[in-house]
Amino acid sequence: MFDFENYFDANPTAMLLIDEQNGKIVNANKSASDFYGYNTAELCSLNIFDLSILPLEEKINLFDEVRKKKNASYKLQLQLKDKSIKTVNVLPSLVKIDNSVMILAIIQDITNEIENLKELNKYFKIIDESVAYIGIANKERKVTYLNKSFRKAFGINVHEEISKFETSKFYSNDGAIQTRKNFENAVLTGEPWLCENEMKTLEGTIIPVFQSGIVVKDQNNEIDFTSITALNISQIKVVETELKESEKFYKSLFNHLNGFAYCKMIYNNGKAIDFEYVKVNKAYEEQTGLKNVCGKRVSEVIPGILEKDFSLIKKYADVVETGIPRVFEVYLNSMKIWVNVHVITPHANHFIASIEVITERKEREKKIVDLSNRYKQLFESHSSVMLLIDVDSGNILDVNTSAVNFYGYDKEQLIKMNIADINTLKNEAIKQEMELAVFEKRNYFLYKHKLANGELRDVEVHSIPMIINEKEALFTVIHDITERVKNEQLVNEYTVSLKKMNEDLESFAYVASHDLKAPLNVVNGFLGLINSKKNSLSNESRDEYLRYMQDAVNQMKSLINDLLQFSKIGLNKDSLEMVDVNHLLISIQSILSETIQQNKATITLHPLPTILANKTLLNELFMNLLGNALKYHKAEQEVVIEVGYEETADFHQFFVKDNGIGIATENLGKVFIMFKRLHPQSEFEGTGIGLSLCKRIVETHNGKIWVESVLGEGSTFYFTIKK
Repeated sequence: MFDFENYFDANPTAMLLIDEQNGKIVNANKSASDFYGYNTAELCSLNIFDLSILPLEEKINLFDEVRKKKNASYKLQLQLKDKSIKTVNVLPSLVKIDNSVMILAIIQDITNEIENLKELNKYFKIIDESVAYIGIANKERKVTYLNKSFRKAFGINVHEEISKFETSKFYSNDGAIQTRKNFENAVLTGEPWLCENEMKTLEGTIIPVFQSGIVVKDQNNEIDFTSITALNISQIKVVETELKESEKFYKSLFNHLNGFAYCKMIYNNGKAIDFEYVKVNKAYEEQTGLKNVCGKRVSEVIPGILEKDFSLIKKYADVVETGIPRVFEVYLNSMKIWVNVHVITPHANHFIASIEVITERKEREKKIVDLSNRYKQLFESHSSVMLLIDVDSGNILDVNTSAVNFYGYDKEQLIKMNIADINTLKNEAIKQEMELAVFEKRNYFLYKHKLANGELRDVEVHSIPMIINEKEALFTVIHDITERVKNEQLVNEYTVSLKKMNEDLESFAYVASHDLKAPLNVVNGFLGLINSKKNSLSNESRDEYLRYMQDAVNQMKSLINDLLQFSKIGLNKDSLEMVDVNHLLISIQSILSETIQQNKATITLHPLPTILANKTLLNELFMNLLGNALKYHKAEQEVVIEVGYEETADFHQFFVKDNGIGIATENLGKVFIMFKRLHPQSEFEGTGIGLSLCKRIVETHNGKIWVESVLGEGSTFYFTIKK
């Protein structure tokens, strides 16, 4: 009698017994449990509907078909316990067990067959889309298949019947191919043949090709069909050239990388025990000192590595088995070196290791750690201000007592702060400065640091990198140089002042030797005339000579007064006060009101600020500029003057604009020279010192003055006052 129970349980094919009425799984054999991933009890708690991923309505319809025995087999997609999807053939049949009718479902996993079919279709598509000319002919040498490239190159329509063509039709020598001998040999041996040949299109165009083919025989050792693949030989040459260049590039790249090794993992009973070198580059040989390693196991190349450094094998195996790249540093006891390793796995049982020998770096780090420990002992007791700063974040890690006293914060407060909280530089600038210190490109810096009371102090900072508690940090020593900076600024100011004084002395020397002599020469000349003509000189002539002499004396007096005024200009901080420039200009307008009316002048004042300056000197500055604007214009011309202001980051900038006679371009740089006059005294009165006074006043306020002008159209004088 047929023993169904033993047949069911021991069958290697997955089987289910299903209640014919409601679809409940009644029993499952071990193969079914293994396939679905559920144990027998779990499967028997399910309904057959639970395993299929069809919609419920389709599941019910399918179950009804099985019960009515409409179909002999069904292709379904099932979901296993691990949520994976499998494609299966289900072969149902009705069986009677213990007087109950049940459905015996035999489950055949055809997932791989489906995937193989997909792969086969994919390969066929690749062949059909290939740029090569691919054709197949039967044993009578009649064409049975041509791919798209073949049809296109030879002008054969996609719908054209190809069985009418013989292979000889596609050759310029009617099939008497140049390597007929190779072909005959291929028929005998079954090996592929390779050759260069000439093919001919239906229109007669000759195509030189590189050709390969294979002869396939049937079970009776008779020729079944022939497959031919051909490439235009000019294309091949291009490809060969590109491949050679590519090979040269990658070979060069390979040899210039860090130590680079391509290896195969060796297993024994599923456990990694060793690895074999497949290929290494020159850098690997140079860095490790290992030569001629390809084809050898690492245990052969480095004696003792399996005993002393087996952890390296385990790390490589972990990457191979998980597929997850790793980066690590390891000390190889067997070679007495430190290495930094990047590992990836390109395919099963193989890995690529990029190795950099870092022994020198690790030794340097050890020295840094040793130095760090020594510095730590000196840190707290030193009288200099000292900080430890985290390189990555800029957070303050530690401070000594001197730092607490200097900054005015508690130690706990300072350690909770970032260096950006006390350094006035912007965050990006601080980061760049720290990088310079870390890479030892510079260890000396000048900053301004902010104390707890808001005071800014000039500091000199010395920083060196070190390792503290396995963190990269900057050991920073800070010196307060505020007084030194002030003294340097005073020296610079005195130097500038001395330079100006020397320039003024040169100007005084010029005036003494030229401008002051001129009035004296006039007086001396007319005295000589009076003396030589004293008996014949008329009263009218004597009065005229005396008038000329008086004018010369007055001119000399004006020159001397202007020189005295120029020499007294200086700026003392005690003389500074807040000056409302709007009120100052209104006052000046009042003083110059008569001159303004005489010249029919219009003065426009834009909103002007209140600034810190010497009020007397600022008044003199605007008086001179407005006086010049009122003076230098064409006769009967209505004068238009504009006074305005613009603020910059560090300066107050003013301008005085007029529509006067203007200044020639070549004279723009001369107008501020002492006693330099561009017009004769008879045309415009003055000593030529006014703009020199303006320049001196502006410079005493640490500003500058300049002019822009167009001859005949007017001038604009600009000047700045340092904030």
